[in-house]
Amino acid sequence: MTVSSSSLPEYKLKGDDSENNVLSSNLSGPSISFLSPVNHCLQRERKIRQKSTRLGQSRSSGVLQHLLILAMLPFLFLSAFGTADATKVREFDCDPCIDRPSYTIHVIAHGVKDDPFWQRMEAASVQSAMDMRVTLIYDLYDTYDPEQMADDIIATATSSTPPDALIVTIPSEIVEDAIVEALKHVPVFGFNSGYDIAERLGVLGFVAMDEYIGGKEAAKEFMRLTDANMTGALYVNHERGNSALLARRQGYEDALKEVSSDTLVDELEIDPTMEDIQSYLDSALINCSSYESILLGGNRFLEEVSSALQSNGCSSDDTLFGSFDTGAATYAQIATGKLAFTVSQQSHLQAALSVVFAATYATTGKRLARSSEGEFGVWLSGPQIINLRNLPTDTLQTCEASAFPVCPNEMDPDGVSPSACKCQDRSEIVIGGVLHGVTTDPFWDIVFAQARQAADDLGITLRLDRLEPQPSEEIWHAKMASKMINLCNEGVDGLFVTIPSENVVRAIEECQNLNVPVMSVNTGAELSQKLGLIHHISQLEYTAGFGAGKRLIENGMSEGFCLNPEAGNTALVERCKGFEDALAENSIPYLGMISVPLDNEALFTANVEQAIDREGDWDGLGVLTVGASVVSALLSLKERRPALLIGTFDTPDALFQGLEEGTILFGIDQNPFVQGYMPVWLLTLLSHTKQHLQNNFIETGPSYVDESPSEALQVCVLNDFEVCPRPVQENKNQLTRIRPLGLALAAVSLALSTFFGVWVWLNMNRSCIKKSQPLFLGMICIGTFLMASTIIPLGIDDSIVSPDACSRACMAAPWIFSIGFTTAFTALFCKIWRINILMTSSQSFRRVNVTAMDVMKPFAILLTLNVIFLLVWTIVDPMEWERNITSSSADSRSSYGICVLGRSGVSTAMISCLLVVGFCVIVLANYQAYKARRISVEFSESKYVAMCMVVMLQVLLIGIPLSVLVSEDPVPRYFVMTAIIFILTMSLLLLIFVPKMHFVNDEKKGRRKTNSTNVSGLRIVKNPHHQSGLSKKQVNDLENVFKEAETYIGDTTELETLLTKAGINIQKTTLSRFSAAWMSSQVNRQGTQLNAGSEGAGSQCNEPEEEEEEE
Repeated sequence: MTVSSSSLPEYKLKGDDSENNVLSSNLSGPSISFLSPVNHCLQRERKIRQKSTRLGQSRSSGVLQHLLILAMLPFLFLSAFGTADATKVREFDCDPCIDRPSYTIHVIAHGVKDDPFWQRMEAASVQSAMDMRVTLIYDLYDTYDPEQMADDIIATATSSTPPDALIVTIPSEIVEDAIVEALKHVPVFGFNSGYDIAERLGVLGFVAMDEYIGGKEAAKEFMRLTDANMTGALYVNHERGNSALLARRQGYEDALKEVSSDTLVDELEIDPTMEDIQSYLDSALINCSSYESILLGGNRFLEEVSSALQSNGCSSDDTLFGSFDTGAATYAQIATGKLAFTVSQQSHLQAALSVVFAATYATTGKRLARSSEGEFGVWLSGPQIINLRNLPTDTLQTCEASAFPVCPNEMDPDGVSPSACKCQDRSEIVIGGVLHGVTTDPFWDIVFAQARQAADDLGITLRLDRLEPQPSEEIWHAKMASKMINLCNEGVDGLFVTIPSENVVRAIEECQNLNVPVMSVNTGAELSQKLGLIHHISQLEYTAGFGAGKRLIENGMSEGFCLNPEAGNTALVERCKGFEDALAENSIPYLGMISVPLDNEALFTANVEQAIDREGDWDGLGVLTVGASVVSALLSLKERRPALLIGTFDTPDALFQGLEEGTILFGIDQNPFVQGYMPVWLLTLLSHTKQHLQNNFIETGPSYVDESPSEALQVCVLNDFEVCPRPVQENKNQLTRIRPLGLALAAVSLALSTFFGVWVWLNMNRSCIKKSQPLFLGMICIGTFLMASTIIPLGIDDSIVSPDACSRACMAAPWIFSIGFTTAFTALFCKIWRINILMTSSQSFRRVNVTAMDVMKPFAILLTLNVIFLLVWTIVDPMEWERNITSSSADSRSSYGICVLGRSGVSTAMISCLLVVGFCVIVLANYQAYKARRISVEFSESKYVAMCMVVMLQVLLIGIPLSVLVSEDPVPRYFVMTAIIFILTMSLLLLIFVPKMHFVNDEKKGRRKTNSTNVSGLRIVKNPHHQSGLSKKQVNDLENVFKEAETYIGDTTELETLLTKAGINIQKTTLSRFSAAWMSSQVNRQGTQLNAGSEGAGSQCNEPEEEEEEE
């Protein structure tokens, strides 16, 4: 993956170079008493107002205060895009959408692979990457090795295919140097360790606990649990040189010494590589009773330290024992009283959100502004003190240990053990949203789009509707309040809202009474603080307005006014107030806030003209519009008043053209992307993990846009940074599961065809096989083999080959089946036809010579016709394989693959011809079988052929309608067609060959006994109970007569003469009984015709007859 040669994102903050390395980071964690973040932000804005007011009232002290404000501006005007970052980012590509899977995020952390803490961290990061659909690489180490980590960071960032974003921990100075180098090549985000140095290095975002404050909070908890001042304390460090653990120690020591400067804090280091850690700790903690408190920097060796304390007699009554981090063993120690508390940094949020922020920046260039709530601008994930009073439930503990698995993942973080925590079905999480953005306001397009994108990424259910314009703000806000109450009564798992006025406050309070977590976005910061909402996500409205006033003054504004399309919206009022104060600071006349309509250009122009009430080009007059919806109308006004100086909030489409033409000086981007995307993420994580960012105020801007972005970025803005759809879980109805069954049935038929063919060859000298004509038996085996082979191309679809290969398989199937069918049934026809010719000739006592080749002519003709029809079909108008949407699919997610006929009528004509040929073959075979119905089975299988025909007829009568009914479902269609072929081939093989195998087997064992004898090839029935029966003496005499006869018997008279000569008197009426026997003699005498010599008839391939006594 290549990195863009462009080193700067497209939206740029001009004139604020001091912000080039401003940190953008995120916080995680429940709020605790030592911070009041929203109050801090609002107090800062109030201080700016107070300063600007005093400056307007007294110019005498203006210089000093003016310098103070100028010194603060670089920290106030924060880029929501990371626009002045020095790192390179990939070119934006939103045409037609963002292909997230092509982006790679690489995590390099200092953690150890076998540490459950880091296994959970990795699992959380992997889940976020899956949600964002980006490629994730995660590196951990066998042992703590910052040198190797630094080498890996540099190697990754400078490789020929660097990641699109790098996420790191910063445990030591050597890693710091590596990150400085990496930032020259790739965007870098961070988490967990190094929060205090990340901003100085230029890391773009950092999610972590304030380690120093965590140490102080641990000390405060110790002091809360004991009344006496501590004289001795111990800190246990399991990773020497880790800056995060050192910061925890420092905070721990400083807090203790703030109470008593005489407190001594010792440090015990554990080398994870030592062989017998337990023995080492038993020895090192032998004097543990001299410490009032012992704090572990992490819980990796919690059980070993606890065991050492117990073995040395240090009870919790004398020595308080605390730790950092959480886990099942940690919670168990708290529950049993061995551990007083632990400090949670909510590591799941650190790992999950750092991936979200890095992936968002890599794919869109969007990121949060630097947090103003902490000393280092990071987004804090702790600390949170966990003790017996707020110990999590067993279920929550179990799920935390399993890294809060999301369905379908049901494994523990080690990837080996099944998770004891039931995975979360995200579709069951319902997040609601009620925003004041109406359908006609383009600013809100991206907010709504990104909220829905976040819901799609997470797989949750989002209840978010957009209001139509209302007649008045009272009605507008009343409908918002009604929607809020309805959603909360329905039981949503979280709600994000805007607070445009106090009219919605009552509804929010009702939601809080129902224990529904609520966050606010975009507008209503002060009301959000009063209500105690979890987060408020927006820019600093007053600060943005103040900065806009300064910029217009710098561009020559001598008078100014503010345009407000929503006069009752508190956020827009705040913007205008900041603008007014900026003008007052510089003694610039403020002409007031003018209310204008949202979507009526004529009324807009009339309102502004009437309020300004002056002619000319309005030279020196400046205007700030605080809503994007009126920018187009304002540009139309500028055509009439060309000297008007314009600045606007937000980045509507018209802004880009205005920047290029110079008609607009700047736009203020409050990053609506984040305002729509982040609340859904944060509420979902809160619902699932019960963890949330500690920062109540999450700042998204302002960012000042004073030049037109690239065309690529404009495409992204115009399509709201649309992400390519998640691959649809389409039901393709492929044959993956049914194919093995079809192949198994084919294998059975193929094996039997081969077996019977070999069996015929091995037994072709047996009289039974000779008289059954081996050539035609072999052809039957070849035909059934080909028909069974048809199942193979029928089972080919796009799950195993390309569509082109599927099309070839479509044409292969009729070729194989048609030739096989013709071969098998033509062989039956020819075989029985030959017998019938000989039978007919024998009844008229005519000698004929019929060879196998004589009856093979029909086979050659029929096969040639088949080949011709198939060739024409294949060359002119072949079948093609295509995938169609199932007609019953409402969402077009169900499709089927099918072979379709060609586009012309040639395909239909050729199929009709092939069907006619096949029908003719069946008719001819049945006709000949019917004629041979009275012939002995040793020559003809007419009875079994008839049975085979009946089976085939039944199969076709049932199978063809079924195939039509399931034509849109390949699985049952394949099964039906496979079953038809299997039954057809098996019935033909078994009915033809099994009886012959039985007779041959009896012949081999000499068990064949008949009531007939053979006299010189003439079979004579020995039946004393019938008039036509012969005695044993007569049989012997007849045999002698035939032996003496050397001439061919030509007619019935000659036969009668021979019988008389043998002394056998036979009536004319019974003479016909010997015709068949005489025919048999004739057949046997034509040895070259039927391959049946003059062997004894005792081994004839005949149906068993009851043995009767001889006379």
